[in-house]
Amino acid sequence: MVDESQHSKDSSFVFTCMLGHKDSLLAAKQLFLQRGICSCWTEFCQGRTLRWGVAWTFSPGAKMPQVSRLKDASKTKKEKAPIAIKMDMGTGRTMQDVLDTVRGWMQEIDVEVRAPKVEEDELHFTVR
Repeated sequence: MVDESQHSKDSSFVFTCMLGHKDSLLAAKQLFLQRGICSCWTEFCQGRTLRWGVAWTFSPGAKMPQVSRLKDASKTKKEKAPIAIKMDMGTGRTMQDVLDTVRGWMQEIDVEVRAPKVEEDELHFTVR
């Protein structure tokens, strides 16, 4: 693709490509470095899928933005947004009563309630 883009370097300023394998990115970076081609790249992440965008130019004096190192996606733990449920407490019910009710619902669908934290007017826990 880089060789093909050299044939069009007078009619296009920047060339781009999306790569699906990290090895391809490393090979492209090495090729650009060996040939002295000005280039940059970025990482796209959606869920567990990673892709890389590469841009390069043959224009003299062009500057591409600097990029940071790749992050190891397996070490990046993204927190999920909490689910909030508002409940009418009713008269005489405590947060512990609410926890017991929620725990019962979760058991019915085989979901484990972990690390419950009961506060005066809030209940926090994780499910598994």
